[in-house]
This record gives sequence, C-alpha cells and structure tokens, in this order.
Amino acid sequence: MDAETRGVVVDAISGFIAGAACTLVFQPLDTILVRQQYVGTTTMESAVAVLKRGGNLALWRGATPLIALVPFQNALLMVGYGAGQRWGERHTTETSAVFVGGCAGGLAQSFVASPFELAKVRRQLFGPPPYDWRLATRGLHATFHRDVIPHGVWFWVYDRCKRTYGDDGMATMAS
Repeated sequence: MDAETRGVVVDAISGFIAGAACTLVFQPLDTILVRQQYVGTTTMESAVAVLKRGGNLALWRGATPLIALVPFQNALLMVGYGAGQRWGERHTTETSAVFVGGCAGGLAQSFVASPFELAKVRRQLFGPPPYDWRLATRGLHATFHRDVIPHGVWFWVYDRCKRTYGDDGMATMAS
C-alpha cells in the first residue's frame, strides 16, 4: 500500500472510531439541548423531563441515526481534509493547504450530515417519523454554510496553534 492510500485509510479509521466514541458519550447532552431549545426550559428541567418521559434510555433518543452517521461523517471529514490538504500542498502555500483541507473535509461530510441531522432532530422532538426521502436535502445549503468554511478556519487555527505552541514552537519562543 502506498503512503497516500495508507494515509486515507488511517484518516478514515481514526475518524470512524472517534465519531463512534463521541456519539455514544455525548448524545445525552444533545438530546437535552434539543429539548431545551424546543420547549424553552432550563437544562435541568429539560433533563428531568426527558428522564421522566422515557427513563435513562431516553437520553439516547435520536442516537440511532447518529451512530450510523457520525463515524462515517468523521471518516469523510478526515479523508476530505487529507485529500484537500495534499491537493493544497501541490497548488497553494503550506498555510493555505490546511485551510483548503478543512474546507474539503467540511464539504465531504456535509452530504451525510444534513439528512441524518434532520432525522435525528425530528426523532428527538416528535418520536420515530416515517422517513420521507424528499426531505433528504432539506437544510443542505445551510449545512454547507455551517460546515465548509468554518471547518477550513478550524483546521487552519488548529494547525497554527499546534505549530506555535507545540514542542518546536515552544522551543523557538523560548530561545
């Protein structure tokens, strides 16, 4: 396996594992947040209402679409980032390559994020809905605006901080 293919495989597997772990750990917070935003109660009132209505498992209501989505979404984000960064390194500056990679990752993951997030929110608010494939692209443009440029900025700032405050950057600052 060549280095570029290996990089794509490592990006995909790492993103998949990180996405699965985060979904399982943080889904209860998302369920409470959606309830709080929809009903307009405090965080504690929303948590109590969710637990009273459905018990402990209700904290993971809406998680099924995310468990199916987030590992693949993160894999696409990291594969898109890696591919975009490699393209950027060949066609732009090193700094711009990180931004291009982040934008490419944000774009790649948007196509799966948008329809699954719609299903998740509808399930959290209204219970299991019949799925209407005509709704699959509802919110896709908003997802692009939320995810493409912001992911580019996020990866660029992350890279700058890592270079500034990482071992090499700290050694340079100390001298």
